[in-house]
Amino acid sequence: MNKVTQLMELNTKWLTECTCTLRSTATQGVLGDGNANAEIIFIGEAPGAREDKEGQPFVGAAGKFLAEMLADIKMTREDVYITNIVKYRPPENRDPTTAEIDACSEWLAEEIKIVDPTLVVLLGRHAMNHFFPDKKISLEHGVVSVASLFGKRQYFLPLYHPAAALYNGSLRTVLKEDFKKISDFVIVDSAAGLGIEAMSVIEMADEIIVITNPEMPAITDALKAVKMAEQLNKKVKGVIMTRVKRNNIEMQPEVVREMLEVPILGMVPEDLCVQKSLSMKNAVVHTHPKSKAA
Repeated sequence: MNKVTQLMELNTKWLTECTCTLRSTATQGVLGDGNANAEIIFIGEAPGAREDKEGQPFVGAAGKFLAEMLADIKMTREDVYITNIVKYRPPENRDPTTAEIDACSEWLAEEIKIVDPTLVVLLGRHAMNHFFPDKKISLEHGVVSVASLFGKRQYFLPLYHPAAALYNGSLRTVLKEDFKKISDFVIVDSAAGLGIEAMSVIEMADEIIVITNPEMPAITDALKAVKMAEQLNKKVKGVIMTRVKRNNIEMQPEVVREMLEVPILGMVPEDLCVQKSLSMKNAVVHTHPKSKAA
């Protein structure tokens, strides 16, 4: 079954079964829209008046601004998938409540699993706090982060919501600059070692992040990636290490930091490595790739 069919069946199910109380005041459920096979999924807050009327997300003024920013990075709505954490319009466009968000959360989770994006763009504080409850959009906007989601490594990019930036000139400028980072992000795997593909991507990148597990073969490839970047005069932002549950000899983070002479940015559970590319500015080099889940 292809993803389009899966999404149609998912929406049919939840349009009937969703317990969100906003159903009683909204005109209709507003379903996700766009490319079911997209590498990028945009997640907003909730439908507005225009979305409630037309049954499609981001078709009002904020949607027009979103389309303009996509055009600025040579993309269209047909290249991405767009949805909201809440599928029904709150009255008078008020903020959705925790209960309303929770009622739609399983619908959203299944939606993300089907699309299986490389990058999740979180539009606004409500979308960001659904995944990262303790973070503040004023501090996190424009910063790509990695976290485990549904058993796989997932990349997130929080941004200000387009609606918030419509009538705020300074915020609009910030959002447009942050938005460019969507096309400034590259992921490369080293399944066959760090060969010509890794070198070409690192050469085109502005910054490099190395993701490695704590076993010696992966650490060796990580060291090669760091040295390769240095030879090409590229900045290595740091290393993200994964935790493993095998009996192989593992290197402690402190030792890895000393070996590679770069910061340890964090630790994440071992999961599936992403194998798709988005663009050519920030290279993420995986030294222990696996196949992505179908």
